[in-house]
Amino acid sequence: MMILLGILVGLGLAPQDNRLQRLELRVQGPLSEVRLDCGSAGAALWQGEVLAGESRVLTLPVPVSSARAGELTIDVRGGGSAEVESWLVENAPLPGFLYSRALSGPRPPVRRLGLSAALLLVLAGVGGLGLRRRPRWALVFGSAGALALVLLPRTEPTTPGALRIFEGQREGQTIRWLRTDAGIASLILPEETSLLRVLTPGMVPGQGSTPINFIVDDRGPGGGGGVPLIQVSSPAGTRLAASFESRRLIGILEPDMLSFGALTRVWSRGLSADGNDLWNHHGPWALGTVLPDPLPGPGPPGWLSAGLPQGRGILLARVAGTGPGGGDPSAESVWVRMVGFGE
Repeated sequence: MMILLGILVGLGLAPQDNRLQRLELRVQGPLSEVRLDCGSAGAALWQGEVLAGESRVLTLPVPVSSARAGELTIDVRGGGSAEVESWLVENAPLPGFLYSRALSGPRPPVRRLGLSAALLLVLAGVGGLGLRRRPRWALVFGSAGALALVLLPRTEPTTPGALRIFEGQREGQTIRWLRTDAGIASLILPEETSLLRVLTPGMVPGQGSTPINFIVDDRGPGGGGGVPLIQVSSPAGTRLAASFESRRLIGILEPDMLSFGALTRVWSRGLSADGNDLWNHHGPWALGTVLPDPLPGPGPPGWLSAGLPQGRGILLARVAGTGPGGGDPSAESVWVRMVGFGE
C-alpha cells in the first residue's frame, strides 16, 4: 500500500490539499509579534512593528482553511491586540495539467556507494570468509576494509535538493506558464504563490498531518510598506512545492527562435512527422538561434520526463542561472517543461 501511495504521489495523482490559505488580521498597536497557532497543522508567525494607537490590517498565510477556523488561537507580543477580520476567498484553482506532471524531486540528500566502494565491500566480505579460521586477522582485515569504505568518495544523488520548474502548455494560440519552486523542509515563498503542496509520501490528505509553519518578516525598510518575506518550514525530510501561474515571462520558445533564456541541456520529443516519440538529445541551445540538431547523448532525467502526454511536441531543458522570472528564492537548478512545443 505504501509503495502504491508513493507511486501515486510521484505521478501527481494522489489527492493533495492546499496548505496555503490567507486571512486578514486586524491588529492594534503596540505590538511586535503575532502568532497564529493552528494546532497540529502548524502556525504562522508575523514579525514587525505596530506603534501604540496604530491600527493595521495584515494579510497573513495560514496552513488551514476557514473550515478549521475553530482550531486557530492568536497570541500577541507587545501589549496590543489582534483579531481575525475575514478569511479571504479560497485560492483560484491552477490549470489541471499541473497535477498530471510528476514532481518526484527534490529528494533529501542521500549519499550512495560508488562502484569502487561496492567492490571494496565485496572484497572485504570474501576476505573475511577466507580468514574465518583466524579471527584476529579477520578482525584486522575487516576493520581496514570498513575504514577504507568510510574514506572512499560516494556518489551524490541525481535529483537536486532545491529546484524550480517552469511548466508550459500550449492551449490554442496561447501558452500558459506555471512556476513551481520545490525544496526540502523549507522554502522562501514567492509573493504570487497560490498552491503549497506537501509531496512527501505518507501524508494523509485533508488531515494536516504534516505541520507547516510560516514566518512573515515585515521588518524591512519602509515600515512594512514593501513586500514581506515569507518563509515556510516543515519537519526534516518533508518535500514542499509552491506553485503559481506565471504571467510575466518574456521571450520566445519555438524551434526556430530562442529568446526565453539560455538552455544548457535540451531534449525534445514528438517533433518529427513520422510519429517518432523517442527522446532526442540536443545539447545546449544558445539565445537567438534555432533548435540544434539531435546528437548522441543521455536521455532526460526520469523525474522530469514522467507523466507527459503522447502525440504532442515536448521540450525539456535545464535553464542557465535562475531563468526567466527568476530571483529569490534561489534554486540549485532551474528547468523548463513545455507541452505543445513546435505546434
